[in-house]
Amino acid sequence: MRNLLYKDFGKYLNDKNIKYISFDIFDTLVFRRVNEPIDIFSKMSSNKLIKKIFEDGANFKQLRITAEKYARKASIKEEITLTEIYAQFNYLTKNQQKKLLELELKTEQKFLFINSEIEDWIKLALAYNKKIILVSDMYLTKKQILQIILKDFTYIDKIDNIFVSSNLNKTKYLGTMYDYVLEQYSLKPNEIVHIGDNFLSDISSANNKNINAIYYHYDYMYAEQIKHEKLYLSDIKDTLYLRNLVAINNPYKDDKNKFFYHFGATIAGPIFWSFSHWLIKLCQQNDFYNIGFILREGKIFKRYFSALLEQKKIDNKFHLKEIHTSRKALYIPSITNENYNINTTNLDFYRNWKIKDFYTQLGLSISNKNLLEHENKSVDELRNSKTLIALVIQDLTNNVHQIMDNKNSQLNLFLEYWESLNLPQNSILFDFGANATMHKIISELTHQKYINVLFYRTQLGFENSFNQQQYTYIPYNEDNQHKIELLRSCPDIFEILFNGTLETTLGYQKDLTNVLPIIDTHTTIEDTSIIKSFINGIDNYFDHAIQYNQKEDAFSSYDILNLMTRVIEFPTIYEVKYLGELPINVSQDASKKITLISNQSKNKLTEIGLQQALDNLKTNLYKNWEYIPWTQGTITSIDYKFMKQKYSVRENPNETYLNMLLQKIDLETISEISIYGTGEFFLTLLPELLLRNIKIKYLIETKPSKKEFLGYTVLSLEEIVQTEQNCFIIASIAFASIMKETLISTFELNNKEIRYLFYINIKENEH
Repeated sequence: MRNLLYKDFGKYLNDKNIKYISFDIFDTLVFRRVNEPIDIFSKMSSNKLIKKIFEDGANFKQLRITAEKYARKASIKEEITLTEIYAQFNYLTKNQQKKLLELELKTEQKFLFINSEIEDWIKLALAYNKKIILVSDMYLTKKQILQIILKDFTYIDKIDNIFVSSNLNKTKYLGTMYDYVLEQYSLKPNEIVHIGDNFLSDISSANNKNINAIYYHYDYMYAEQIKHEKLYLSDIKDTLYLRNLVAINNPYKDDKNKFFYHFGATIAGPIFWSFSHWLIKLCQQNDFYNIGFILREGKIFKRYFSALLEQKKIDNKFHLKEIHTSRKALYIPSITNENYNINTTNLDFYRNWKIKDFYTQLGLSISNKNLLEHENKSVDELRNSKTLIALVIQDLTNNVHQIMDNKNSQLNLFLEYWESLNLPQNSILFDFGANATMHKIISELTHQKYINVLFYRTQLGFENSFNQQQYTYIPYNEDNQHKIELLRSCPDIFEILFNGTLETTLGYQKDLTNVLPIIDTHTTIEDTSIIKSFINGIDNYFDHAIQYNQKEDAFSSYDILNLMTRVIEFPTIYEVKYLGELPINVSQDASKKITLISNQSKNKLTEIGLQQALDNLKTNLYKNWEYIPWTQGTITSIDYKFMKQKYSVRENPNETYLNMLLQKIDLETISEISIYGTGEFFLTLLPELLLRNIKIKYLIETKPSKKEFLGYTVLSLEEIVQTEQNCFIIASIAFASIMKETLISTFELNNKEIRYLFYINIKENEH
C-alpha cells in the first residue's frame, strides 16, 4: 500500500503547473543510522584522534554542540560552515582542526544512507518531466555533501541543481533560499513544490512564500510513543531511524488503522525481527531444524521466522509445523485423580469465571439441584464460601468416572493427532510463554522429551520445565524478573494482536479417517481491519529492515522486553484508547467478552484509588485482575498525567500545556480550525495540528500588525466574526482567560455561536 504522503505527491506530479520539485536533503532524501543528528558526535568520541586531543572522548559530544553554538553566535551570516565550527577550538592547531573536520565527514559518510522511497519519488518525477533540485540548510558545503553521500546517488546526474545554505548564505528557515530559487529559475510560487521534514524551514517558511510543501514526517501518535519510550527506557539504541522511516510510510487515513499500523511497524516488527534472528542462530548452533509452533501465537511467530529463512536462503533446511492445541484442549487429557479437584486449582488465574465454567472445562454439565442455583456464582464467591467449595468438591467426586471417561477419550484423540504431526524427538516446540505449562503437559502425555523454547518464561515456567532441554529468548534474572512477571500478568495487549483472526483449539474430534481440532469460533477478533493494519506494519518493518541491512542484534532481548513493558506500564493516550478497546474473553467458551479498559474497570479503579491500585501491583500483580485487566492503562484513561508523574517528566510549561490542549482536541473530530494568537505557543502548536491533518483556516490577532504570518491569513476579531468560522483554539497560556472572554463576547454581540473553543487556563485548567 502506498503511504498518504505519496498520494499527496501524486497530485503534484499530475499538476501541469508544477515545473520543479524541490527536495530537502538530510532526514528526507538522506537518513543517518543514528537516532538524532547530534549522535554522530557520540560516534566520533570513540575515535583515537578524539581521545588523543581531548583525553576523555566522553565529553566530545557536548564540546562539538557548544562549538557550533558559539560559531553561530559569532557569525553575522545566515549560515555557518563546518570550518567555522572547528575554528572555535582556537586552542588547537589548524592541522588538528582540519583532522577533526575530516573525521566528522568520514563519520557522517559511514552512517548516511539514501532513502529509497524519496529516490523512487525522484525517479517518478523525472518520468513526469519535472525538474529536480535539492535544497538544504546545512553547515556542510555542497562539495562536502556530494563527497560523503550524493556521489553515490543514482540520479545525481539528473539533478538540476543543489542549493546549500553554507555556500549561498541563504536559508530556508528565513525564506531567503526560496526567494533565491524562484529568482534563479524565474518561477512563480505555484510552479514549484518543496518536500522536507522540518516544519518551520520546509513547510511554514515555504508556505509563507506561497510555495506548496509536503511535510515528510511521521504523525503525532508515533511522536508521542517516542516521547514515552525516551522517558521509560534508560537507553534507546540506534534503531529509531528505521522505525521513523517505517512510521512515515503509514498508508492509513483513519486514526484507528493508523495506530495499529504503527503498533505493528514500530513495536511488533522489532519483536519478531529480534526473536527470529535469535531462533535462527540457536537452531544453526545446535542443528535444530524441526520446529513445531504451538498455535495461536505460534502462527505469527512462524510467519516472520519463515520470512527471514527465505531471505537468508536457508528455508530448505528447516521443517516447520503448526500445532493446533491449547491449555483448554489439553486440560481434560491431562487430568489425574488428584488434580481435577477444585482445591488444587489456582483461582487467581481465572478472570470472571463462574462455577459452571469449571464444569464446562471438565466436559460436565451441572445436574445437582443444590448446585444449579449457584452455577453463575463467581470465583470470588466460591473462594469465600467453604460450604459452597465443599458442595462442589463432593459433586465432582461423585462424577469422577465421567470425568475420567472424558479424559481417556480426549487423550486418545490428542495422541492420534500428535502422531499425525510426525515431529521427531529432537524437535523444538515453540510457545509464546510464560509458565511452560504446554511443554510440561505435552511431554507428560506423549512421554517424549522435546526441546522447549519460549519467548519468555516466569519463575513457575522454569519449575515446570526444569527436567527438559530448554531455551528462553528473554532471560529471567533479578534485573528483569519483575518486568517478566508484569508481562505475564497483562499479556492480553500482545496476545490479542498476535492471535489475530485465529481461533482457539478446544479439543479434538475424529472424522472418518483423521483427528481434527475442534475450533472455538467465538475467539476470533471481530474487527479484522485492525489486524490487517497491524500485519501490514510488521511486513513494512521487515521490508525496511532487510533493505537497509538492519543489524540482527539491533535489539537485545532486554530491549524487546522494555518495549513491551513500556506499553503496559507507561502507555500513551492513543495506546490507551485503541488497545483499551481490544476484547478479552471472560468465559470458558469465550462467548462473553469485555474490553481491556471498560467502564467497569474504571469504576472499580476509582473506588480503590489510583495510587492504591498501583501500589497493589507491587505485592500482587493479580490483585483485582478480574476487574481491572490493565491497571496502568485504566489509570491513564482516567488521568493521563498520573503515570507521567511516575517517570519524573520534567516538561517546560509550554509543553505541559500543549499536551493538555492536544488531549482535549483529540477527543473531537476536527478538520478545520482558526487560531487566536501567533506567539511562541502558536509555533509549538502548529506542527502538532498539521500532523493531525487539521487545516488552519485563519489566524486571529486583537490588533493585527500584519495581514499574513507563515503563509496564513491574519484577521482581526471584527473580521473573523464575519466569516463562517466557529471552531477556535486560543494559542496562549498567560492570556488565555482574557482572550477567551474577548472572543466569546465578540461573537455574542454579533449573535453568533462558537461550536468549539479549545484553550488551557492556568488557574481553571479546564476546557
